[in-house]
Amino acid sequence: MQNRQNKHIIFFDLDGTILNGISSENRFILYLLFHGYIKPKAIWHSLLFLFRWLFKYKKQIFVKNKCYLSTSDYNRINDLGKMIIHKKIIKKIRPQLLNIIAEHKKQGDILFLLTGAPIFLAKILAEYLQIDNIEATNFEILNGSFTNKAPLQHPYGQEKLIIALRVCKAYGVDIKSTTAYANAKHDIFLLAAVGTPIAVTPDKKLFQYAKKMGWKIIGNVS
Repeated sequence: MQNRQNKHIIFFDLDGTILNGISSENRFILYLLFHGYIKPKAIWHSLLFLFRWLFKYKKQIFVKNKCYLSTSDYNRINDLGKMIIHKKIIKKIRPQLLNIIAEHKKQGDILFLLTGAPIFLAKILAEYLQIDNIEATNFEILNGSFTNKAPLQHPYGQEKLIIALRVCKAYGVDIKSTTAYANAKHDIFLLAAVGTPIAVTPDKKLFQYAKKMGWKIIGNVS
């Protein structure tokens, strides 16, 4: 049996990589909006977040702003997330990625779902995909409800790389021995650091970069 140090670590992005179409979080936000689950106070918190954190987050301000959840009950949101995943999101999983995941598991690799999706969505999807390890967006919860604070962890851009390096340190491996599957230009930080970068249905910028670097490309430009 392989020991912990000899196993191959595989990082999988979720939205746009495993899932086709718009992100799982955006699908969830649309559901919340259409069904009246986003409270007026949460909208106000979202506006305040933009003004408060614009200087720090700049172009990332909108992906960092999770205040649409503020004041919402965590258990209620978690239940709604489960429902949306099983009714709308699971069918967006790319069959080719399911096969790739299954092959890595067969080889005994250590799989990580490394995604900017909210943890309550990522957990359900990881369970369905049989991916044991999750690094997703975490939130501050106070008295059972989401606060209006910035995420405690948000794997996006350079932060994905920071998290991947932390994982590698915990397993005692060099990041150059790992593999990553991702689809977007903001994933270049991570893809450029791993030993085996794989661009999946990449956006235009990632496609151009991957082609220039000779990386493996799966699927067409998105």
